[in-house]
Amino acid sequence: MIQKAATPVPVMKKSMAAPATVAYVMQEKYENAVPLYRQERFWKSKGVELNRNTLANWVVRSSRWFEPVCEYLHNTLLQGDIVHADETEFQVLKEDGRTAAQKSRMWVFCSGKSEEKQLALYRYAPSRSGKVASEMLNEFTGYLQTDGYQGYNAVENVTHVGCWAHARRKWADCLPKNMQTDGSKAALALELVKRLFTLEDIFKELPSEERKSKRAEQSKPVLDAYWSLVENINGNQGSNLEKAQTYSLNQRKTLDTFLLDGHIEMTNNRAERAVKPFVIGRKNFLFADTTRGACASARCYSVIETARMNNLDICCIFLRSYPNLARSQPTSSLNL
Repeated sequence: MIQKAATPVPVMKKSMAAPATVAYVMQEKYENAVPLYRQERFWKSKGVELNRNTLANWVVRSSRWFEPVCEYLHNTLLQGDIVHADETEFQVLKEDGRTAAQKSRMWVFCSGKSEEKQLALYRYAPSRSGKVASEMLNEFTGYLQTDGYQGYNAVENVTHVGCWAHARRKWADCLPKNMQTDGSKAALALELVKRLFTLEDIFKELPSEERKSKRAEQSKPVLDAYWSLVENINGNQGSNLEKAQTYSLNQRKTLDTFLLDGHIEMTNNRAERAVKPFVIGRKNFLFADTTRGACASARCYSVIETARMNNLDICCIFLRSYPNLARSQPTSSLNL
């Protein structure tokens, strides 16, 4: 008796696109920052007529296979102890109730460096409202490290952690260019912050409990000297000096939080590094045509950056998300 083999599930119904082809298009756009109009030219040079609208449709429709993966990443993120968050501008041309000129946001949430499972989860939203972060981290109860944007205060039941890299940058902006120090209070404040980072470099290989102990013993006195200095600065209104002082004083509680746990980092650089690939890609593709495209971008970047954090082959991860190349529906395909 002759039996017909089961027909593989197509990436998209009634489409000629093979999984490997779609994976290539996604990888070129989101990992290598090659916009679709340039890919269109590449395909044409090979004798294949594929316009950018078709390529965009491939990306949007096929990215649905990543939804279970992104859900898995979200659940994993909420179970951790530390989350880093950041957001950046993004323009979407066609969005209900909004003009093409209005700026939306691409948010990114990363696991802490000490977490067993490393991941980065992107989420598109039409606004910078803290409600977005609150909804994403509604069940999270650990440490939330950010750049000090007040919208993150909407996230409840977490311990907020500040970013010393931002505080350091504020003081550096007070000094004349090409000068390390000028004897001013801004220079003294910057020197104290640098001393904190120097100590952190010395402690970085220590176990978390020992790092916490060393911070209390050696970093705390430097921190006390820093706050004593900052409290007694009188900068002109609107000056960089006043802005640097105000930033530190407003963030004092969150900047001190790194003393509480040896797993906490002094900066939010993990989130800033995770959002950078999107910023680079945005310089090339500039905008998303629709919200569907923006959400597809978020799903693709989530898979790519998480794979990168875990030293996994990105193209293989893309392919394994399609059921015609894997035995099961995509769930924790990243093997975190």
